[in-house]
Amino acid sequence: LVNGVKSIILSERKDRMGSGKIKFTEIKFLNKDKKVLSNLLTGEQVFIECIFENHMQETIGKPIRFDVNISDNNETLITQLTTFFQKDDFFVDSKSNKFLIEIPRLNLLEGQYNLSIYSKIDEEEADWLSNAVEFSVEGSDYFNVGKKMPAGFGIIAMDHNVKLM
Repeated sequence: LVNGVKSIILSERKDRMGSGKIKFTEIKFLNKDKKVLSNLLTGEQVFIECIFENHMQETIGKPIRFDVNISDNNETLITQLTTFFQKDDFFVDSKSNKFLIEIPRLNLLEGQYNLSIYSKIDEEEADWLSNAVEFSVEGSDYFNVGKKMPAGFGIIAMDHNVKLM
């Protein structure tokens, strides 16, 4: 378990699937200044940096898909952070070695979560690690009202307004 967060080394994992054209080796949770985070807080801007060994020989870019799935401890999928829904396609060549996901405002509430990571190059699975990282999120004042969101109030925070009529 990563209490808070730090750099997570994946290079020795044997339970991966895929062709091996790329191999995920490390995941880092970063703050807005791209410094490694010591903990994840609800409501904070977070970057997930996924570093991989590249075993491709091609210098011409191939279409690639990256997925980072976040699940709860019951293995219920909460969200998929993916290039599949990006407007422009991503292309990987022999020089590529990492990608970066920005989460402008982390809405996961306090609790334990699992992160899985997946890649597909030109419709061929390249690397796939289920439950690559277990991480925790600490509650914070997500709504900026002086109240911390404690565990047990759900899985995600959702921006909203309530009006009395």
